[in-house]
Formats: sequence, C-alpha cells, structure tokens
Amino acid sequence: MNPSVQMLMHGPAAGTLAYSINYPGVKLVKTNTVENPNYAFLNLVISPTTKPGQVQITNKKGSQTITQTWEIRARDKSPKGQGVTDTDFIYEAMIDRFANGDPSNDKFADMRDTNLDRANPFFRHGGDLAGVAQHFPYTSRS
Repeated sequence: MNPSVQMLMHGPAAGTLAYSINYPGVKLVKTNTVENPNYAFLNLVISPTTKPGQVQITNKKGSQTITQTWEIRARDKSPKGQGVTDTDFIYEAMIDRFANGDPSNDKFADMRDTNLDRANPFFRHGGDLAGVAQHFPYTSRS
C-alpha cells in the first residue's frame, strides 16, 4: 500500500492559498502550484493506521479562511474479481483489423477500388468486425 496521495485543488485562486490539514494520521507534506493560479496540488501522506472520517482542509489567504471536507473511507477488504483476463485487452483488436470474417462484403461493383488482394501490399486486404470477433472471442460476448 502506497501511503502517498496527491490531491488536486481547483477553484478561483486555489493556487494562491495556504493549506493545512489537522487530522490524525494525515500529513500535508507539500503544496505544489502551477502556472494557472486556479490549481494547487497537495502532497499527502496517510498512515496505515488512519481511521475513516471527515478530514478538514483549511485554506487561508490573509484573513479569509475556507474549510473543505474530504472523506477518508474504510478500506474495502472484500475479495476482488478474477484478475486480468482477455476482456481487459480490447485495444488489441486493432492488431487483427485485417481479419476477414465475411468475404461477401469484400467487393462491390459500385466501389471505386474493387481490387482485393492480400498478397499485394498496394491493394485492399479486406477485414471486418466479423473477422475481429473470430480472433477475439470476447468481442462477441453479451
């Protein structure tokens, strides 16, 4: 478990405010600002023994004080799913975009380019969603 958290603060002049946190087990290590004055990034360290609850984040600028609440929730200790499966890798469908699962949609007389030759790199190679589904069975799941 990584105890470091970076929190984005956004609002009018958020990057010009002085931040503080007073909550057992939560330590504000550093405030980072960026060119845009409406953003600030708070680097926090949260102890593993920190109890769930409402963390008060105090923002000050001069005599003005604004308090915001951030909730720390109890860790979900229930077992998590089955891990990584082929359903996590749909982006690989682009690799087989030339898989030709339905030759009936390869050529049409009204198409400008009616050449289809997988052996010739200058001609169309075919390929359709039916071919992708044949190579990636998870795409046809409901």
